[in-house]
Amino acid sequence: MTISPLPRRALIARILADPAEIIVIEAPAGMGKSWLLRQLQGTGRALYDVGAGPSPVIPDDPGPRGMIIAKRPEVQLRGLARAVIYGRTSFYRAEDLVFTRDDIAAAGLSPAVFTRSGGWPCLLPWASAEAPDPDDLTAFLHDEMLVSLSPAQIASLHAMLVDPRLRPDPAVLRGTPLGTAVLAPAVAAIRPALQAAAAQRLRELSQNMAHARAIARTQVALGLVPQAIETLQRVGATTTALQVYEAAGGFYTIHRFGPEACRRLLAGFPQQMQNETEALVLGRAMVAVKQGDVRLAQLIMRDFYGDATRDPVAFIRDARHFSFQARLFRLLLRIWEDADLTEADVAPVYDLLAEVPVDDDLRRGSIYNVVLDIYVRLRRFPEAEQVARQAAIHYARAGVPVLSFYIALHSVVIRLFMGEPLVAQTHVQAAWGWLHQVDDNASDARLLRLAEACVAFEMGQVDGLLRFIAEDHDAFVNGETWGSIVELLLTYGPQALALTQSHLAARALLDRWRVTGERSHQFSALIDNREILLMQNAGRWIEAAQKAQSLPGPITRAGIEGDAALAEVQGRGEVAIALLWLRHFVHQTPRLSGLGDKLDAMRGNTHLTWRQHIAVSLWQAQYEARQNNMAEAQTLLLHALGAMQSRGAVAILDEEAATLADLLRRKRLLDAVEHDPRLRRFLRQSSLLSQHVQGGVDADRGAALGLTRQEMRAMYALIEGATNKEIAKLLGLSEATVKFHLKNLYRKLGCATRAEVRTAAAALDLTR
Repeated sequence: MTISPLPRRALIARILADPAEIIVIEAPAGMGKSWLLRQLQGTGRALYDVGAGPSPVIPDDPGPRGMIIAKRPEVQLRGLARAVIYGRTSFYRAEDLVFTRDDIAAAGLSPAVFTRSGGWPCLLPWASAEAPDPDDLTAFLHDEMLVSLSPAQIASLHAMLVDPRLRPDPAVLRGTPLGTAVLAPAVAAIRPALQAAAAQRLRELSQNMAHARAIARTQVALGLVPQAIETLQRVGATTTALQVYEAAGGFYTIHRFGPEACRRLLAGFPQQMQNETEALVLGRAMVAVKQGDVRLAQLIMRDFYGDATRDPVAFIRDARHFSFQARLFRLLLRIWEDADLTEADVAPVYDLLAEVPVDDDLRRGSIYNVVLDIYVRLRRFPEAEQVARQAAIHYARAGVPVLSFYIALHSVVIRLFMGEPLVAQTHVQAAWGWLHQVDDNASDARLLRLAEACVAFEMGQVDGLLRFIAEDHDAFVNGETWGSIVELLLTYGPQALALTQSHLAARALLDRWRVTGERSHQFSALIDNREILLMQNAGRWIEAAQKAQSLPGPITRAGIEGDAALAEVQGRGEVAIALLWLRHFVHQTPRLSGLGDKLDAMRGNTHLTWRQHIAVSLWQAQYEARQNNMAEAQTLLLHALGAMQSRGAVAILDEEAATLADLLRRKRLLDAVEHDPRLRRFLRQSSLLSQHVQGGVDADRGAALGLTRQEMRAMYALIEGATNKEIAKLLGLSEATVKFHLKNLYRKLGCATRAEVRTAAAALDLTR
């Protein structure tokens, strides 16, 4: 549809009343400059449409009626600067030429015309059609407005249309539809068509080598490094593309732009170049790590550098044969390898740090991040926190949000191990804040959801962890994993399932990890340790002891029974096995010679997590109570419960429910807890403890069926497969008493066999 130029009476009146000798109508293409000049004909002023004819030279004397010049912002006129300096000019720009809603209405046009055109004069004919064709608009914008723009302008325009948060250099956008803020309504009205036209023009220009390089330079300036590399790859400028990749950080580009973008960029280089260029080899190895395939990353490294990569410490120190980038990546790879680390591993890390300039925040932060991970594994949490602060400072300066996220996530893990879920919760929020600044964050978000669920579980809320296991677990297993994050899952996940479903479900989770977790022998050790704990909690003490005896390693039953220096045991695997044996002795052979001293020594071990320290305190309280040292037992119990209450950490209440139940059956200890209002409220509000120590929902259901507390406890052990002898040891009763309770249980449930009890308990919703 065509329409006549709308009358601009008010604007013409302003121009004619303007006393300036020289009127300059300066606006981008499509703002109706030519239309306006036509309506100014016959006013007696000299009119010049720059671009449609020869550019005038601004004279010192423009004549008695003056002159009116219409031009685009990028057009330079000789003599104009002099006229401006002497105050002889007035400018009318895009904001003066754009139509308002009132202008459209006064012309008798539909309000829809303004909605479609945004008041952009050149779009009025198209917007006035009853059903304007967007393809026609795209073609018009491409042919009439964008074809004359430079490659840099097209690249800037397209980038800003795709992501309005980008702020290109205003000088580059001068003369484009986004060169002035007043056109924002018009751009909003036609954004899809304008973006399509800009994309088409960008593709056309990218076919030319010189233009492609100009476009890539603009994209790099805008932070669009992946787009710049792909622009260069399309025209075969792979050497320049590699230079851009290296300048952006090499294998660190994955942290800036995400795994998918990095994988795509690497695939865009020729295969030979991928295999023979160090920067690309390291990039491929990092992509493998982020996809959860650490073995592939190791293989890529060995193919390029040889077997020297098998000895990480020697490789990191060999500056003569290997570049700094290679040694740094080999260092970072240790985070995902979950290798056995000792104090000796810290020294070479700091040696590498000495090679990094003090202002290279990205690499200094990364090296501190490795030290942080080592300290977490060594249970040196104060040192880990100090290093985390250093890494956080460097990463914040480097401006890479995903790396700052990793430090916040590490801080969540540290605080959980320190038994401070309330503080861990603040780090969870900080981690989400960083992660919201990252576009490709699915894998990282999964890690954080797990950590957040573990924090909530530690505080007594189980739903988040159960939801993670149901919805995210499989993707977590097959994606990027850290040893410390896996430890969280293997610590809290089975406990949550045992609490809400059954010990069989908890062991099934461990079995799934046993199949997929062969990547690390430490994963296997964690699985074995948690399985033994589940067996113990199910009353299968003999089976648990047999499993523990079959495990390799320096910590054995005989060693613990003998003169093992328990205060000096270190290494998370060794500590875990020592604790399992002590737990066994407390419940099964409490008269073991020197058991009290062994517990006291272990409680003083500085390599325990806070959770482990509390567990040992409870075992020691149970031991002292059985020795009738009630004052000592009371002190230990109140100390442990007070520490849990002050920190808001309740998960240990469930894991040590049998120990607590045994302690609180003693009137003196129960009275001591009840006498403290804080502890009384804490235990009553701790849902994880309800069914084990306080009775809770299951006890109420059992009571409704006439089942006593002892019958309920015997039923739980029976469901998990415990023998009468094992039930007796678990409950601290004789086998004859256990048989009496089971006989009553069978009668009340109307069952004749153990299998029937399991079926009935499930049908009555009595199972855990």
